[in-house]
Formats: sequence, structure tokens, C-alpha cells
Amino acid sequence: MKQNRILIVVSLIIAGIIAGNIFLLNRTGTSRSEVINVDTAKAVTQPISETLIASGIVIANEKAEIYKDTTMGEIKKWHVDEGTQVEKGDLLFEYANDEWLLSIEQLENLQSSLRLTLQEKQESFDEIENEFRQDLEEGIDVEIAKKNTKKKISARKREIQFTELEIESNTMKMKALKKREAVFKVISPVAGMVKINNPNNILEYHSEGPLLRILTSQSPIIKGTLTEFDATSVKVGQLVKIHAKAMPEEEWIGVVEALSFTPIQSINGQASAVTSYPFLVSIKENDKSLPEGFHVSLEIELNSKQNVVVVPFDAVLIENDKEYVYVVEQGRIRKREVKIGLIDDNWEEVVSGIRAGEVIVRNPQADWIEGMEVKLNVIP
Repeated sequence: MKQNRILIVVSLIIAGIIAGNIFLLNRTGTSRSEVINVDTAKAVTQPISETLIASGIVIANEKAEIYKDTTMGEIKKWHVDEGTQVEKGDLLFEYANDEWLLSIEQLENLQSSLRLTLQEKQESFDEIENEFRQDLEEGIDVEIAKKNTKKKISARKREIQFTELEIESNTMKMKALKKREAVFKVISPVAGMVKINNPNNILEYHSEGPLLRILTSQSPIIKGTLTEFDATSVKVGQLVKIHAKAMPEEEWIGVVEALSFTPIQSINGQASAVTSYPFLVSIKENDKSLPEGFHVSLEIELNSKQNVVVVPFDAVLIENDKEYVYVVEQGRIRKREVKIGLIDDNWEEVVSGIRAGEVIVRNPQADWIEGMEVKLNVIP
């Protein structure tokens, strides 16, 4: 009878264990022994780029416009004519700078005078020594004569020091004034052809419009805007892939030419404000021209790496702020934590966790159990 009770208790324990396992398996949704069909891919080594998508419009390359600065006085001399071809940095014209020349001359004269004064004071120590000897010859007490001479020497040194400070101050004024010489000379900011507003009388100024234009022969450029969140990631010189909406089969390569942090638009909301900043992209490659006015999409390359391990973006599972992939080993899946780097539209860089060539599962499910047997739909 006692043995029967023991058998009953053992049977109940075994039944409980079996029921518990069944309950746990039902909770996880997928049994370890269940074979599932999965799509797979191999981790491969290839380049990857992180991009930012923006949009823009093709505009004519901005022409340089030169306006007359009325505060500089009259134009003294022109160095170009109507139709002249200029390079960036070529001299266009000069303002009259008579007052500037007069100021420079006055400072130079003052400098010469100060240097003569300094020389005289430096040579006057011999005179003080002669005065000391003369005092002794006239019977003045030696100690008193020494005291007087010492005062004269001290005073003369202060005079010399003061004159040296005046020379230094005058030198700084001359340097500052000479820097202004470039202001009187107007140079071309770009290469191109000169178009003067009034070629028949170039010394006459018309207040309407620029004094002259420099017409460039460069390709059109693309103008767009970025939000304050995207603008901080973009830098001048980054590569850009350009696609025209009207010509989807074509691709142009460009670079970010300029980015301004002077806002052009604010979208004010109750809780926040989004500001837009303008940027320019120059076209570098593609013989086929982009007509002015075309709307284009821009893929700005923020970061790029060569020869890194990547997996399809749909192979990465995120759980509790961590990334995982399932690797197929001998027909069963093994869960691996991975560290992700750059991400593009199709791939994710795996910094650590798997090696190139390993087979990973696409579209993993959160309820999978590690060690489950899988059947590959396509063997990579």
C-alpha cells in the first residue's frame, strides 16, 4: 500500500512536469522541436554609406554682382572693359584714395620725427656727463652733483621710453591704415566675363542695380534647404547623388558646395520651432545637363566605410535596446548579440558579433527559441 502511494506521488510529479513544459511551450509560441522555414542570407563584406535624403531645385549658377560703395568716394581707375574675361582675384577697379594717402603720409612724417627725437635723447647721455664734470669744476659738492646727475639720467630714460611707446603706437596705426589699402581695390570674386551697367560711361554710377556683373560659364547648381536637425550632419565637400524626378533613369554626382546657417524659414509651433537652412550642391559628373527649374532628390553621403561586414537590414532584431541576429549553425538557429555601425537603405554594418560568410536569418521573430531546427527556403 505504501509503495502504491509512492508510485502515485511520482506519477503526479511527472505529469506536473510534462504539463508545465507544455504550458511554457504554448507561452513561447514556438516549440524547440518545431521545424520552421526561413529565408536566409550571408553576411558579406562590402562598402556602406550613411546618407541623408533631401530635395532641391536646379538654378542658374549665381552671377557675381558688384555694387558701388558710396562711402568709398569716387572710382579712380578701371582695370577692365565691357566683355573682359577675368579670373577670380583679378583687379576690377579702384576707388580714389587721396585722403588715405594723405593719412599715410602724415603718419610716416610723424614716424620720422619720432625716430629723430629718440636718437637725440639717446645721444644726450654724453651731455649729462659733461654737465656733471662742469658742476665739479664749479665747486659743487660731489654727492650733490651725483644726485643731480642721477635725476637727469632717470628723467632722460623716461623720455626715451615714452618716445619708444609713441613710435610703437604710430607703427600700429600705420599697419592698420595700410590694411585698408585693399578696400580701395575691388577684385573679381569669380571667373567670367565682365558686363558693365553703363559701358559708355563707366565712371557714371546708377543707383539702380549693380555697377557691373561677372557672368560665369559654370554649370547650373542645385539649391535646397535642410532642417536644423539635418544641417548639423552636413558638411561642405560631401558627395551627393542627384536624381531628377522628371528623368528617374539618370544619375548625377555632385558635392555640397556651401551651407549657410542663416535661417530662411521658421515653422513655429506651440511646443517647438523648426528652422530651415539653405545649401548649394554643384554638379561634378554626367555629361547630360540638368535643365534649370527641375526638381531633384539628393542623397547626401554623410559617412562611408570600405570593406566592412554587412547584413540585410531585415536580419536585425531589436530587443530591449539591443540588436540581435539569428545565425544558422548545423540546421539550427543561434541568437547572437551584435553591434551595429552605419546603416543605409538596404544594409546594416555589423561592427562585432558575426563574421563575413556566416548564414543569418532574415525577418527573425521575437518568439523564436534558440536551438530550433530550421529549413532554409533558399540556401545562400
